[in-house]
Amino acid sequence: MLDLEKSVLSALNSKSNGSTNDEILDFVVMDLSIPAEEQQRLHAGSRTELEYRLAWARTKLAKQNRIERIAPKTWIVKSE
Repeated sequence: MLDLEKSVLSALNSKSNGSTNDEILDFVVMDLSIPAEEQQRLHAGSRTELEYRLAWARTKLAKQNRIERIAPKTWIVKSE
């Protein structure tokens, strides 16, 4: 999970005006070279395991006051 958190922070740092969940997902897939079969594995319903784990990574980072949601499904690195 730690790699996901680092990659989420990298994705958010790459854009100053925030990143959507989909943009974060695309960045993480490229950053961590996640294979197609891992990207497509379902967790529940239509949500993939990767989407599920990224949601928890964002939640953990938000609880640590490192990122914040600025709009629905849009995040930025929290300014200090």
